[in-house]
Amino acid sequence: MSIEIYVFSDRQLTTIEDWQQALDRRGAPLRLSVTRPFAELSGALPAVLRDRPTAFECDHFDAGELMDETEDVVFDHRWRYVLAFRWGGDLAASEAGYLAAAAYADATGGCILDGEEGALITPDRATEIADELKNSGPMIAEVIRRAQQRFGQP
Repeated sequence: MSIEIYVFSDRQLTTIEDWQQALDRRGAPLRLSVTRPFAELSGALPAVLRDRPTAFECDHFDAGELMDETEDVVFDHRWRYVLAFRWGGDLAASEAGYLAAAAYADATGGCILDGEEGALITPDRATEIADELKNSGPMIAEVIRRAQQRFGQP
């Protein structure tokens, strides 16, 4: 299962360093890899969340096409660009994706489409979701540990 969110905007950032500055302004504990130019983002984007390496997929999509496919969401206008974020069941990747999307939307004056909620959300809501994911991590780890113990797995 993968989770997808999208940031729609009318302008793009020029560099990943600009995106990192937006993350820093929001106080996000996330460092993005700067090994590829922003315009060439496609696939996994390595990052460090706090001191833990993680990654999420990040791709440039066609905004008009995605808006046309998303019939149940009302957009306030036709956005020019969309940056897609995708990840699997890794909580660190989830938290990193929401933090990165929040900062990108802030920096570009864009909006976030949360595929899970099927609705547009604000950058502040994306940050709240990232916090919820961070806070649920220890509980989920304990549930997994107990299940493994119960079924005799290491």
